[in-house]
Amino acid sequence: MKIKSPAILILAALFLLFAGFIGCDLGSFPSDPPLHPPLVLTLSSPNPGEILVGFWAYNDEEAFGGYNIFMNTESNALRARDPDDCLKDMQHGLLPTIRSIGPSSDVRWVEYTITRIPAGGTPSGMWWVTVSAYDRFSGSNSRLGEIKEITVN
Repeated sequence: MKIKSPAILILAALFLLFAGFIGCDLGSFPSDPPLHPPLVLTLSSPNPGEILVGFWAYNDEEAFGGYNIFMNTESNALRARDPDDCLKDMQHGLLPTIRSIGPSSDVRWVEYTITRIPAGGTPSGMWWVTVSAYDRFSGSNSRLGEIKEITVN
């Protein structure tokens, strides 16, 4: 049997194409891999009113945009990742705290000196600090790294 109408051929082709998309289950593609939280967080207070933060970092994901540092006087408060506890980039006043030039497949040591607390002023007394990787596409954070305590003079 010979089909003479090109419209029927086009409709048949569209039907097959549509059926193929439905059969693919497009929702099963994996999402972007999660960002890696920092490892081996170290804190020191080399000078009055300063906290030196150091950690090992590895993030080769395209979404990686840097690291956010969170600090609060209570350790449990940091688990909520409240924006009020997050330090802004000192040059731009935005997030992330530590900007990245992009993803890296190398494990590297990162250091950052905190000279002011999230609400302004300089740190003194006891603080809890943690770091997370920042997703530049979604504006979200990775799991938190270690939460550690430091006393600053």
